[in-house]
Amino acid sequence: MSGPPSNLITTDLQAELERLRAEVAQLKQAKKNVQHSVETDDWGTPVPLVEAGRRVLGGFDFDPFSSDYWNYWTVKAALHYTADDNGMAQPWSGRGFFNPPSGKVPGTRKSLARAAWERLVEHWLRGEVDCALWVGYSLEQLTNFQGSPMHPLQWWTVMPCERQAFLIRGDGDGPPVESTAPSHGNYVTLLHSRRDPELARAQAHRFRAEAQRLGGIAGALVRPL
Repeated sequence: MSGPPSNLITTDLQAELERLRAEVAQLKQAKKNVQHSVETDDWGTPVPLVEAGRRVLGGFDFDPFSSDYWNYWTVKAALHYTADDNGMAQPWSGRGFFNPPSGKVPGTRKSLARAAWERLVEHWLRGEVDCALWVGYSLEQLTNFQGSPMHPLQWWTVMPCERQAFLIRGDGDGPPVESTAPSHGNYVTLLHSRRDPELARAQAHRFRAEAQRLGGIAGALVRPL
């Protein structure tokens, strides 16, 4: 039998069944959107990761993938770009915070996250970005980035022992709240100061201390300090 006999379903029960079906459909869609999200600034970085990065770098000069809401409540970068600004086309310099959205670079099959990572490394090598904190939304990125000229594991990288819950907007413009997303693990990578070796060593020391709070340290594979 696929369901209760029709003669036992009252109007109220039918309405409740329809409501539950709609709720289940919404939950399934929300889970799908979280696991395979498109470009959006509606997901906030977990506060423990942001605060760890702030302690390591001393603050953030810019965030190329943000919004007014998230910059106010969490990152608090001196300069931030929204989706309308197209952060990939803007100048990057100083201390950066990076938590790029997923999706593809318009008109290509290349992931936006990988394009952002490769541009960050390029700017770091040129000395335009002095240092940065990179938040990887999923460990799968570490596989997808293997074709890049340089890989996150060439720098100090921590994979938190516990899944870090990303944030969603609160009511109105109120404080954000934790979501149940993502269902998988994430990672954080430090690109240390390029201009100042002493500062770089201090950042690496602070990063290792933060890593002890979050989980086991992995890396750097070829760039230890």
